[in-house]
Amino acid sequence: MERSFAHMKAGMLEVLMNDPSVEDNAFPPSFSREDFVGFVLDHMLVLPVQGQPNCGILLEIIRGSTYV
Repeated sequence: MERSFAHMKAGMLEVLMNDPSVEDNAFPPSFSREDFVGFVLDHMLVLPVQGQPNCGILLEIIRGSTYV
């Protein structure tokens, strides 16, 4: 299972690194792209368990923090 999560994180990080729309200043030294990907994946997995009908709030956080 850990290999699967590592694979997902690697893919998400690659997409994030290659997205020209992501602002350069979106990730200060105290909050790396790797930290962000871990946060997003964790919440993608937790929200359904909590009974959330969708990931709308998470999507807004992603948009607001990466496309400043």
